[in-house]
Amino acid sequence: MNNTAFRAILAAAMGLGTLSLALALQVPPETPRIQSAAAIAAIAAPYVEADAAIVYDVRDRKILFQKNATAQMPLASITKVMTVMVASEVLDPNEIVTIPEEALWRDGESGLVAGASWHVRDLVDLVLIISSNDGAEALKLLSEERVASRYARAPKGGAFMWRMNERARELGLEHTYFLDVTGLDKSPTMASSYGTAFDIAKMIAAAGLEHETWFSGTAKDGLLIVPEDTTSITAENTNEALDSISGLIAGKTGYTDLAQGNLAIVFDADLAHPIAVVVLHSSKAGRFSDVETLVSFVRNAAHQ
Repeated sequence: MNNTAFRAILAAAMGLGTLSLALALQVPPETPRIQSAAAIAAIAAPYVEADAAIVYDVRDRKILFQKNATAQMPLASITKVMTVMVASEVLDPNEIVTIPEEALWRDGESGLVAGASWHVRDLVDLVLIISSNDGAEALKLLSEERVASRYARAPKGGAFMWRMNERARELGLEHTYFLDVTGLDKSPTMASSYGTAFDIAKMIAAAGLEHETWFSGTAKDGLLIVPEDTTSITAENTNEALDSISGLIAGKTGYTDLAQGNLAIVFDADLAHPIAVVVLHSSKAGRFSDVETLVSFVRNAAHQ
């Protein structure tokens, strides 16, 4: 199946199109199908270290597993999923941009040089694959005026952050809000973004469905990024569970002192049957084993 057909099926599955699923989602007999929510509920619930977690069937809009899925928690760098979604509204991936000096004031060194020329798609890969904080800030600075011009209701000097929260409301993320584009903690007691596992499952699913090209790099072990006029950068994916998740569509890690270990993914469990898995407030290593456990939970259900 080509990418266009795949996107059309996913769009229909989420109620974003009129394509008939009765025919479009036929699966060959030899292909395992995941069970209904009721059948999965009969399977022993998996153990996860995370304080909050969810397995969400995007196509059928059903929760297959949850643990404190509506508890509001710090998001850390999962925030950058929304950062990229908003930037994608006003930037072209093939556009060449100049890195603003102000972007480099953020915590974390990822190889950006003020005044360097980058393709937007490479900057996005840097933000998503290695979780570049200065890259996220650069996307905000480069997009700010365009977002303000596009949305008349956007406040002056804060259009990008306004749009991140507005987009969250459009997606029905009722308990999610953003104060920063990176997800870095504001203080030892206050995070810069909060959300629930259920909200983030919907967000990562929307990212993989609506912005496939922008998030495709998150399914790769790493990339060699070659800017226009500076030294190339080897970007190794921060998602250590990557190799154990076949059919990965999109994913994002997160870790701060307050958030601890976070990970959100959406993967194709069947033919055009996306499943979102989110774990929040696990340990740095536990987030990966937690997601692997939950992916196995879904895969095993296909053979019950």
